[in-house]
Amino acid sequence: MPNDADLLSVAKRLGRALQQNGYATPRRNPTIRVGGSDAYDRLFATQATSDDITPHQRRVNADVARVLSGGEGPSRDVPKQMLLDLERRYFLALAQTPETQARLRHLRDTGTVLKN
Repeated sequence: MPNDADLLSVAKRLGRALQQNGYATPRRNPTIRVGGSDAYDRLFATQATSDDITPHQRRVNADVARVLSGGEGPSRDVPKQMLLDLERRYFLALAQTPETQARLRHLRDTGTVLKN
């Protein structure tokens, strides 16, 4: 195993090579184009005709559609962090439901997905 000095010299060479090839660090918190309420309606409507989706799965799908569409409002550019915040909000709400907790227990115990 290489020692720390070797790792440091490798990291320095890699950093210099990246710099010489024009690498620039990505912008912090870039904006992402979301479809807003119209996109949510289209995403959620695709499951409306399906009879094999449970009420809990409809809720999960609706929450995922809300995150992917950027929530309420028109199509717009939003900061990446806003989408991460939306995702966290809906995940935490779902994690508190008995249905999601049953799914997680079932997955842990059996390795298969519970369709509830």
